[in-house]
Amino acid sequence: MTNGEDVLYESNIYIAAYPGIFKCLNINMIETSSGPLFMVTKWNEEEGRHVVSAAALTGSTKRLVEVGLSLYNGYEINCIG
Repeated sequence: MTNGEDVLYESNIYIAAYPGIFKCLNINMIETSSGPLFMVTKWNEEEGRHVVSAAALTGSTKRLVEVGLSLYNGYEINCIG
């Protein structure tokens, strides 16, 4: 991939590179098809979707992950809370 070829995926990578998020990733297990930010999510049966679940994330880094997922694949986020 060249720079600017897939700006949606690149935004996912840039956000994943933030130190507070990067420390939660296992870089040996990153899937290029879903992007690195999906590594800090888990499936929530009650909500019927993936939710951010890495314990080491703060409120701010959790929101950054949500924004990154939204930019990459339209992950719905609650902008109010």
